[in-house]
Amino acid sequence: MEIVYGGEQEDLQQSYNDLFRAMILAVFLIAGILILQFRSYRQPLFILSTIPLSFIGVFPGLILIGSPLTLPAIIGIVALAGIVVNNGIILVDMINKNRREDMIIAKAIVNACTVRLRPIVLTTITTIVGILPITLSSEIWGGLGFSIIFGLTVSAGFTLFTVPLLYNAFAEKELDVIE
Repeated sequence: MEIVYGGEQEDLQQSYNDLFRAMILAVFLIAGILILQFRSYRQPLFILSTIPLSFIGVFPGLILIGSPLTLPAIIGIVALAGIVVNNGIILVDMINKNRREDMIIAKAIVNACTVRLRPIVLTTITTIVGILPITLSSEIWGGLGFSIIFGLTVSAGFTLFTVPLLYNAFAEKELDVIE
């Protein structure tokens, strides 16, 4: 006969494990869609680099406001994986469009960053404003909202520097070729 202790802590640990698996699955699905869209293995990696950059904002942000890493906060981190890639997609798509118009890579990148700065900033602000009501209305869901807010804010800034740097250093010489 064996006695096994469980309860709330065991359920919570199982929830964390399930969310971690869901995030891994989401990243693979996002990567697959991006590979099909951009017909490249490299460009999706530039875009996916925005996900870990968002974590740079989440954890210090939660510490700053004194919020623990709760289950809703982890749900926010999983949601953030799908949200932050949008800025990278907007940027890489514009760079590719510029290159198809026969711009050299450096000029295509500078032009894309200039042209897409405003949409990236505006979509970041509107997402933050949209998530604020749930963030401020309930202590339970505050972790979810603050995870998204801090992660998205930091990621948007880093996206404008990291994605162009990675693109410039590692992009394919010819577009529309899977490498």
